[in-house]
Amino acid sequence: MRVILLFLLSLFTLLAGCGQNTPNTSLVNKQKDNNTFNKSTSNNLEQDKQKNNKESDTITKNNIIKDQKILEEALNKMDKWLCENIKDEEMKKQCEDQYWIWEALNKMDKWLCENIKDEEMKKQCEDQYWIWEALNKMDKWLCENIKDEEMKKQCEDQYWIWEALNKMDKWLCENIKDEEMKKQCEDQYWIWEALNKMDKWLCENIKDESMRRQCIEQIKR
Repeated sequence: MRVILLFLLSLFTLLAGCGQNTPNTSLVNKQKDNNTFNKSTSNNLEQDKQKNNKESDTITKNNIIKDQKILEEALNKMDKWLCENIKDEEMKKQCEDQYWIWEALNKMDKWLCENIKDEEMKKQCEDQYWIWEALNKMDKWLCENIKDEEMKKQCEDQYWIWEALNKMDKWLCENIKDEEMKKQCEDQYWIWEALNKMDKWLCENIKDESMRRQCIEQIKR
């Protein structure tokens, strides 16, 4: 009898242990459902994020296009207050600075350049003013006010082109430092000389082939 009891007790213990090791089907299924839900939620969030990024990029591009159109309109109409409608702060500053450059050169008033916020653009405004002033007054020494060395050379070279053509003196072209501008000066001189004398053979002195043909065709007419 005792042996039977021990056997039953061992069997009960074995069955109880097997019950503990057997996985709960409902819990496993629930865990699977949770994993599927988490993956689905993660995918939806990623799709929403991508959609929002695309929408944000589209809005940004549209704003840039609108701002650019406003900038162009402001400069075409020479209306600084239109720049206030630009949303992008950097482009708004650029619009106002470019307006003051045009205003300073149109009115030939160097002091208007002082309204420019960007220091580099302010220097360019002042230098460009001195180029125009030097050519308008045909005064080479005004080029000395230019801070940028390249623009200073350009001012002097342009002065000598005008001086050579005004005085119809080809040798004044020799004062030009830039070799390409020197050739243009000489070619332009020969065009004017040929047209003034209506002598197509003078066109042969022109080095630029296209300008030479134009010179000859104009005299033939």
